[in-house]
Amino acid sequence: MKILVTGRPGAGKSLFAKHLNTEYPDFTIIESDDCGLDRKWFYTSIKNTENCIVVIQHKKLIQVPIEFDKFYECTRLTDEIFQVNDGSNIEEFEFSNMQ
Repeated sequence: MKILVTGRPGAGKSLFAKHLNTEYPDFTIIESDDCGLDRKWFYTSIKNTENCIVVIQHKKLIQVPIEFDKFYECTRLTDEIFQVNDGSNIEEFEFSNMQ
């Protein structure tokens, strides 16, 4: 299963990915920030990792065809709160409770 987490910088993407990782402990977190300019490594890691949580600012930045089973969009509401939208539900989280 491949899970995609998107959102603007500072929206809580990485924190939410770590939260998901408690629910899916055998999943690998792959963050676009970790690849620097090596996009080939990023895409290869996603394709070659069966169970992963992919963190990137926007899905359109993924320029190769990859199917995701779940999708979450993070939005920062205040300095303390962000929300996560999975397309059918919106849930709020406090940054302090996620760290």
